[in-house]
Amino acid sequence: VIDCGSGKNKHFALGTWYGVRLTEKRGDSDGQYKNQGDYFFKCPQDFGVFVQAKLIVKKLDGETFDFANETQEIEAAKAMDDEKYEVGKTKIRALKTAFKELD
Repeated sequence: VIDCGSGKNKHFALGTWYGVRLTEKRGDSDGQYKNQGDYFFKCPQDFGVFVQAKLIVKKLDGETFDFANETQEIEAAKAMDDEKYEVGKTKIRALKTAFKELD
């Protein structure tokens, strides 16, 4: 919890902010605000966000999310990213080859 009611924290607007660890790779943080200064919490890159308290609608618990298998879900998300990267690399190689043939 980041209390910015006093305005002392220059990174955040006034109000109460939370660092939230997401269950999917949909964030923009690893717990550090815009790579500036201290970490407010820790999580894998792009699995965290900072939000104002008024935007939080639900907290997950052990019944709605399997925290024991969280590592598997993170690894699966990384594998999907790696696969997309490899597909992109293959397409670029094919384009380079096609352009060389045109020369």
